[in-house]
Amino acid sequence: MYLPKSICLLIIFITYINATKIIVSTYNLWNVMFNWEIRKLKIAKLIKSSNPDVIAFQEVRCGYSKNENQILELQKLLPAYKWSFFKCSNKVQKIKHSIKKGYNKEGIGILSKLEVLNAKAEELPYTYGPDTNKRLLIHVKLIQEDHVVNIINVHFSYDRQQQCGNAAALLDYVFRKRLKNVVLLGDFNTYNDFEAPMDLITFKPGHAMTHCKQELQQIGNRYINFDDSWQKLHGKDHTGLTFSNMPFPGLESRPDRILVNSETEVISASLSGHGTNYKRQYRSSIVFSRFQTVLKQAALSYHSISGFSCFHDCGPHGSCRCGVCIADGNDKTCHLPNCIECNANLYNNYFIMTCIAIFVLIHVFFAVLSILITAANFKGETIFSLLGFKCCLCNPDLYTKPILLTRRSKFIKICHKWPLFRIPPCYLLLISSVSFFFVLTFIKYHFSDMIKTVNNILDEEYFPSDHLMLSVTLKYTIS
Repeated sequence: MYLPKSICLLIIFITYINATKIIVSTYNLWNVMFNWEIRKLKIAKLIKSSNPDVIAFQEVRCGYSKNENQILELQKLLPAYKWSFFKCSNKVQKIKHSIKKGYNKEGIGILSKLEVLNAKAEELPYTYGPDTNKRLLIHVKLIQEDHVVNIINVHFSYDRQQQCGNAAALLDYVFRKRLKNVVLLGDFNTYNDFEAPMDLITFKPGHAMTHCKQELQQIGNRYINFDDSWQKLHGKDHTGLTFSNMPFPGLESRPDRILVNSETEVISASLSGHGTNYKRQYRSSIVFSRFQTVLKQAALSYHSISGFSCFHDCGPHGSCRCGVCIADGNDKTCHLPNCIECNANLYNNYFIMTCIAIFVLIHVFFAVLSILITAANFKGETIFSLLGFKCCLCNPDLYTKPILLTRRSKFIKICHKWPLFRIPPCYLLLISSVSFFFVLTFIKYHFSDMIKTVNNILDEEYFPSDHLMLSVTLKYTIS
């Protein structure tokens, strides 16, 4: 039927004003692996840079209290994200003889700038297989420009066949709830050679299915048209890899995905979180954090605490020593208090040498201050200026009692009683500087094992997540 041009323009205009944009992201936090206190700063920076309206997280650690989880920690760094929802699902297996306490469960959750109308978690039915972990979906209803958008966050099983069951259960949930404007996102644990669970979700009638056939039969005619947002924009190629961004083996698969209704327009899609940037920006912070950790373990050794000192397993390429992982695959793991890098003697010696270093630095400061004040009072009216000597060290007052000691104050009176402060400032500076050099040399020699452990960093620690963050800008046409 022919429609007048004015009516067509009106339809286009109404469609345009009913369209709504939303930016969604998904990110696997990689639990508490490697310097979480520093890594969360990097994650917060990533989120601010991508600026999503809502971001879904997987592998989120939590404690027994509702107020103890990693999402709440991130929310404190991201005040724009006023809404959050999180659900614990599984207990974390404790490392044998571990002395660390803290987050002991794991789950999934979201942060949102948009108002959350409703949020719920539902357990996916268990499909027989080796993975006995509970698998959840989190369903959050958001309001965006007076329109409701349904966000569903998942973390599928690592077992291939169980992934088929997870996919079927997810589709069943969407069908039962009769949801519209749906975004399915999360870590689907998809393998390059096993895309069947994703094919099940994005199935179109007439396409062949080589796997997940039983689950396809269960779905029957209840097809829901979903598309992979990355493939919808970039096509079916080998781009968009999100796992892993460690140096070896490098990016190899695409488990992190955002799936949308077929009628949804995908405006842009991007990846962020590459480890190279993290290493360049946070190297000094990582080293300092490791130093603090080793020192804390030395304090525990001093108090006769014994056990495994790392907060997590160091993996096949590393060993745990004094609460940090070192780059050594020969299993040099040690248990407190039997680690030479952080034993009780080292703890005692550290504080003794710290006190000595502070003592010497005070004399350096006093000498420099005396030289500066004396030089400021030097008018050059001496034989040295007449002979052409302009160097401030030629001032004869620098080789007599420091000018500071002639002033009246409680601090000066105390200094006056200390013999070293009565040494002429040039000589005091020389003596204290040489002394400080010998102190640093002794520290470097005596604490060489500790320094070596602090600087022996795994590549994985510089590449702090085995998942990149996927962000997609979507445009919904609301009917």
